[in-house]
Amino acid sequence: MALEPLLTVQEAAEILGVSKFTVYAWIGSGEMPIAKRFGRGKGVFRFRESELQKWIEERGSNGKSKGLETGHDGE
Repeated sequence: MALEPLLTVQEAAEILGVSKFTVYAWIGSGEMPIAKRFGRGKGVFRFRESELQKWIEERGSNGKSKGLETGHDGE
């Protein structure tokens, strides 16, 4: 069984339809599922696409639209 490739913050942002700054804000608030964090301090974050898609579906069922509105303007 092959390992699932991990997405970068930029790739996750493109899938979500938001800026990478919004992704970092969601990471900081604990809202977003992180597959891996590499390094110290801020580190480098990676995401499993399957977990990201599941998170999108869960938020969509809670009345959130594309862009996953949370008060962030996406830029």
